[in-house]
Amino acid sequence: QYSDINSNFKAHPVTGDLIVVQGNEAIKQSIRTLLSTKHYERLFQPEIGCSIEQYLFEPMSELNTIQMKRSIETALSTLEPRIELLNVSVLPEPDYNRYTITIVYGIISLNEEYTFTTYLNRES
Repeated sequence: QYSDINSNFKAHPVTGDLIVVQGNEAIKQSIRTLLSTKHYERLFQPEIGCSIEQYLFEPMSELNTIQMKRSIETALSTLEPRIELLNVSVLPEPDYNRYTITIVYGIISLNEEYTFTTYLNRES
C-alpha cells in the first residue's frame, strides 16, 4: 500500500497531523505533481518534471501534441516506478484553448488498471 502526504497540507481535524493519501490517490497526486513541475524547477534535482506547459504558448499542432505525449511518457516511465504505463493520450481542444491528457496505468503491485485525466490550459 503506497502512501504520501496530502499535497494540500490539510491537517487532520482530531489529531492535527497532516492527512495521508494512500493507494491510487497517492499515485494520482504524484502524477499530477510530475505533470505540473518544470525541468530545473527543483533545486538539486533538475531532471524531475515534465515541462509540458511550454506547449501552451505554441500553436496546437500534431507535432507539438506528439512531443507533449513523449515528454509525459518519458517522465512517468522514468520518475514514477510504482506504475506500469499503458497508454498516454493528448487531445488538443483549440475551441477551449486546452489539451486533455488521459493516462492509463497499472499499479505494479496490484492487478488493476486506472485512468487519470487532466486538462492543460493557461489557468491550471
